Amino acid sequence: MKRTLLTLLVVIAAVASASQSRLINSHNWANAKASPASSASANKIKTVAIVISDGPTIVKQIVPIPDPVKLTLKDKIHWVVIDTREAGPAIESVSVDTLVNKQTNILDNPFGNDSGLTFDSINLRDLDASKITSEAVKTGTFKYNITIKFAGQNEPVVLDPEISIGG
Repeated sequence: MKRTLLTLLVVIAAVASASQSRLINSHNWANAKASPASSASANKIKTVAIVISDGPTIVKQIVPIPDPVKLTLKDKIHWVVIDTREAGPAIESVSVDTLVNKQTNILDNPFGNDSGLTFDSINLRDLDASKITSEAVKTGTFKYNITIKFAGQNEPVVLDPEISIGG
């Protein structure tokens, strides 16, 4: 019951946080800091939660929130991986990568030279394992992969949600 309530609370917090224009850096999750003197056109950091909860199969319940992610140029994404499972195989890694332009079907990273984000088993032990991308430098709709490797499983679980970046 507590795990269910925690999962619900985390999902609600992630959705609320994703709609905010700025991340409050109270946990010092990244090097990006909002300047108090920043203008209204300052970069926004939008939170995307990858929630892994108990489910009926090894795939479990893996949900990126929100999906699709909606950004404007120069926005950043604050990726948060949350594992609320009570049991099951350990997670070896979670990767966010393989960004493909949906219109051209060609690999195309809208965040410049960011080479993908990998959360390994060491930093997944924290409830709030997280990282922040560089600024979005291209507009369009992009598919990306969330790849989760579970201990003892040969095949990873792969999701392919979308990021939409407007001008």
